[in-house]
Amino acid sequence: KEKADEAAIAVFVQNLRQLLLAPPLGQQRILAIDPGYRSGCKVVCLDEQGTLLHNETIYPHPPQ
Repeated sequence: KEKADEAAIAVFVQNLRQLLLAPPLGQQRILAIDPGYRSGCKVVCLDEQGTLLHNETIYPHPPQ
């Protein structure tokens, strides 16, 4: 479990670094998806000011 936690943190750090170094999107609506197999995919919609419009957890994979 400790190795899995460290690997997950490393992936999170890499993704966050890429996001922080990316150019700003400006005044655009955003649909973001955080993939997850066991706990479902988190979907978030933001308006142009970054206000949360909707969030949902979806399960696009059939149960195992």
